[in-house]
Amino acid sequence: MPASIDALVDVDPAALDAAGLRAHLVELGRARARVDAAEAMAIALFDEQVGYLADGMVNARAWLAHHTGVSRAVAGSRVLLARRLRRMPLMAAALAEETVTHSHARSLARCLTPRTTAAFCRDERLLVDTAMALEADDFDLVVTRWLFLNDPDGVGPGRERLSELHVSPMLGGRTRVDGELDVEDSAEFLAELEARYDELWRQDRAAGDGDALCHRTRGERMAAALVEMARRSSAAGDNDADADDPAPDGRPGSMAPLPRKPQLVVVVDLDAIAGEVAGLSVLDDGNLLPQHVLQRWLCDSSIGRVVMAGSSVPVDLGRLTYTVSAGQRRALVARDRGCIVPGCKRKARWCEAHHVVPWPKGPTDLDNLVLLCKRHHKQVHALAITLQRDPVGNRWIVTDADRVPLRQRPPPLAA
Repeated sequence: MPASIDALVDVDPAALDAAGLRAHLVELGRARARVDAAEAMAIALFDEQVGYLADGMVNARAWLAHHTGVSRAVAGSRVLLARRLRRMPLMAAALAEETVTHSHARSLARCLTPRTTAAFCRDERLLVDTAMALEADDFDLVVTRWLFLNDPDGVGPGRERLSELHVSPMLGGRTRVDGELDVEDSAEFLAELEARYDELWRQDRAAGDGDALCHRTRGERMAAALVEMARRSSAAGDNDADADDPAPDGRPGSMAPLPRKPQLVVVVDLDAIAGEVAGLSVLDDGNLLPQHVLQRWLCDSSIGRVVMAGSSVPVDLGRLTYTVSAGQRRALVARDRGCIVPGCKRKARWCEAHHVVPWPKGPTDLDNLVLLCKRHHKQVHALAITLQRDPVGNRWIVTDADRVPLRQRPPPLAA
């Protein structure tokens, strides 16, 4: 018989031993689940009956925020979940029976979009059963995978939210940094940031207790790693400066070092490599990699074969092979001299090799490879610009979305 809320609140945690404290926390979690379920049912009925009008409020969110003291963001999320639970009867029942938590319900609510209604009605039983067997974080990954399979365009089809960064000066010369990165930018940024963080952590561990830096918090060390990234970028010089380009003072410039390609590990099914939506591609941190990002990365990456027996036993590990060899890259640099899109001045060392006919369907040979900067590589894969073979000049012509050729630059001198 579950303990009453009052009985749980009256328990003195200090009077419990370790086993009793663990059991008490479990009971508190169950009580919270019961309260969350009851609150969701009450909010749904209150919202349906427009009970907030009696107090002159415009909606249930404003009423909750005013009368319960929570923020409007929290009140709005509770009202939204209550509304969606009316469309998730099996999840609502499981929540009331305490077999799932409020976090499971919020995760499942992400599945309800105008394009997934039929698929959700078909799969709700399966999803709820899965929620009962998994922790909330693991279930959220299942929901993300389900959305990937049933709504590959996401919430806003055709409109990918770009990365954004806000830098705000503060009093005393400090600066506040805040923002969001998309999936691809996050992977590249975190790979470099964690490498610098690990380097600083090892230095701090090696330092003696007399060094104040060895006692830095994780947040302080993360900030130091970000600044270290900026410091190394500045020390690398002008990324686009060639040895023959003049420096600002008129003297010959110096060759900037080649960029270090980000070390990102992606576990990919053969179906995903072939471009099938049902194929699975997962970053090493567990996040799913969108198909359009995977196809662009496959143009210029290293591939290692892993043959599995069942779901967990590797039986064959192949050597790493590169979709574009070092010799082919040198030939591309000599031929294209940089991004081939007219008007783009991005140098060859900052470009990626692109398979015009996607790999592995298209061959990895020079006739099927061109150099593109990251910006134009994205545009080609998004079909904002296209590549067409010029039968006369034996080169690729860049066209816009309407197949109108862009103004072509003169071909580079033969190597």
